[in-house]
Amino acid sequence: SSGINAEWPLRPGSIHIISRSQDITAVNSVQSKKCSFIKSSLKISTWNIRGQVNHLKLKEITIKYQLDVLGVTETHKPGSGTEVLDSGALMLYSGRSDGTRRQGVALVLSKKVQDALISYKPYLERLLYARLHSRHINISIVVAYAPTEVARKLEKDSFYGQLANVLDDIPGHDITILIGDFNAQVGQDWESHRGVIGKHSYHKKNNKKEKSTDCDSALIPLL
Repeated sequence: SSGINAEWPLRPGSIHIISRSQDITAVNSVQSKKCSFIKSSLKISTWNIRGQVNHLKLKEITIKYQLDVLGVTETHKPGSGTEVLDSGALMLYSGRSDGTRRQGVALVLSKKVQDALISYKPYLERLLYARLHSRHINISIVVAYAPTEVARKLEKDSFYGQLANVLDDIPGHDITILIGDFNAQVGQDWESHRGVIGKHSYHKKNNKKEKSTDCDSALIPLL
């Protein structure tokens, strides 16, 4: 791989900037310590923070809900790289390459989970991929932040095309978990999509509902 290997383990407060290589960035490489694996169930959530990353708030949320994995969207954090939070949690992030503080996604891994990180790859400001080593089967996690319904058609088509490519590249034997914010109004027909949407939506569905709920047979989506 031509990607840059991350220094491992990272120190609290340190920042590691990675390249814009098309190759996946390997974290636990041959030169690094042996990759651990996840031995127990995981608590996974997603959160649109609607602004700049607040490390203290991320720490509070992950501790309060005892989260192992937190997908964060609309971080407004430019560039890509990794940071270690004061809690010891590892944050992978991907943002705009032009320095503009808009969009942006991140994945926060607890100390329990971060040693199981095999690799990760930032896809500019709307997509981030990470792969975790589990006891019986590896886990691939994709964090996504979709354009809104009023965005230009070209922007929406580009996002969903790239998302499809990311999902297609995931090893077929992995568990795939798609988390993030799809700006989708999924409607109230929860019975047709049990396990994907809940009973408490008050929105009418929009066109994105079909794109989001079509994932339910192949993925574990948290929208």
